[in-house]
Amino acid sequence: MEREGFKVEVIGHYDGEKNGRASGYCMMTDSAEFLVNGKSVGSIVLNPCENGPMLVSVEVAHDGIELAIRKCTHDPVGAKGADHQQLVCREEPLATAN
Repeated sequence: MEREGFKVEVIGHYDGEKNGRASGYCMMTDSAEFLVNGKSVGSIVLNPCENGPMLVSVEVAHDGIELAIRKCTHDPVGAKGADHQQLVCREEPLATAN
């Protein structure tokens, strides 16, 4: 049985105005956006000083019926040390991913 193919793109975003010499390291607005078949499914923030939950990985797979996206988010505020990092993963069909 042949399965549907898919196209994954990773696009880097850089805000030259906010990332100028006058800006601090934690003011970066850089990110890497993930698109599957032209649909944006999330962005990984490259600013290491973010305090809220951040997308850290995106996986694309075919579950036998349709394309599925598995995204994992890390919450640095919820972390209780290196051994107890709060990593939450969820999977959803590409059609409902955002």
